[in-house]
Amino acid sequence: EAAEAAAEAARRDREVLVQCAKQLTAQVAAARGDAEAAAAQLAGARAEICGRVAAAEARAAEAELGRRAAEGYASDVEARLCNGTKAEEVATSDMRARLARGAAREAELEGEAEAARAEASGTRAALVEARAELRAAR
Repeated sequence: EAAEAAAEAARRDREVLVQCAKQLTAQVAAARGDAEAAAAQLAGARAEICGRVAAAEARAAEAELGRRAAEGYASDVEARLCNGTKAEEVATSDMRARLARGAAREAELEGEAEAARAEASGTRAALVEARAELRAAR
């Protein structure tokens, strides 16, 4: 009877141990599932962060390109303004030279006109004198 009682106690201990092993196996499986879920969440979070970083880098690169384009445009406008100013200076200088030549030509023509008026006046006087001589000769 003692052997049977010991065997029964051993059998019960074994059942308790089997139940403990089953519970531990279930807990390990649950822990494994939780760990896998956490790993999946972590991977998702990493992917989201990487996506956000990539989007921010793309926006930064786009902004840099925009900044460079704006600088290029500003340089181009500045060059055009400088060239325009130089062209204006050249045109102004050319116009002044033309005006000076025009004024000189006007003075020259005025001188010629005065000479022509003086000559005409002299010719009139000579004509008046010639007519007077003609009348006197008749």
